Amino acid sequence: MIKEIIVAGIKLDNYSVRECMMMLEKALSTRMFTIVEEVNMKMLLLAKENPVVKEAIESVDMAVIADVDILKAIEEPSLQRRLETEEKAFFFQLMKRLDRNKKTIFLLGETEREIAIAEEYIKEEFSHILIVGKQALESTKGANEGIVNNINMITPDAVISVLPTPLQEEFLVEHKGMISTNLWYGIGQDRFQTQKHSLKAAMLKWFRSKKLMEYIRKDMKQEENGHEDF
Repeated sequence: MIKEIIVAGIKLDNYSVRECMMMLEKALSTRMFTIVEEVNMKMLLLAKENPVVKEAIESVDMAVIADVDILKAIEEPSLQRRLETEEKAFFFQLMKRLDRNKKTIFLLGETEREIAIAEEYIKEEFSHILIVGKQALESTKGANEGIVNNINMITPDAVISVLPTPLQEEFLVEHKGMISTNLWYGIGQDRFQTQKHSLKAAMLKWFRSKKLMEYIRKDMKQEENGHEDF
């Protein structure tokens, strides 16, 4: 199993969940600001067009593959990695860690409704996590510095973002140097939402997989030719 992979020009971590948690424990023990982002196909494809999304993914401390179709696209042979990714094992292990240690978190989302859904889920599944703050971008009307000020006044152990791409990456790139917390965990918008199994959703998933494969084949061809496309 290759530990680090390049997909669509972006370097991603391909460690097992156990290895990821060991590295994360070491990073968090230093009390330094640690950035973890879950990466899916939508983010990777958008990174090809949006330099801010690309910058955000490349600047994190841990870019966790959260979409099993990425592993299928690169033909990852490890069934363990595919199963871990499909079952969202990293998410549950990290949340269990926060729960076990009774950590405080600040919830950040786009809308009040999305934050409420995430809050309800966290309270039901991880009852020892204390939600000490929450805010939706829709309430700030673009004045996101106020959110950063709120976070810094509360100083939670972690900020959990359920912002959609590219809002999540834009917020992170703009404010990461000002946030006072130990951990930023970018989960994205879809984790706590009801999954859509419509024909439209299936077609969109197929299109993203096809597009990602095109980028992977292009990267492989460039590697064989011994040059990169600038």
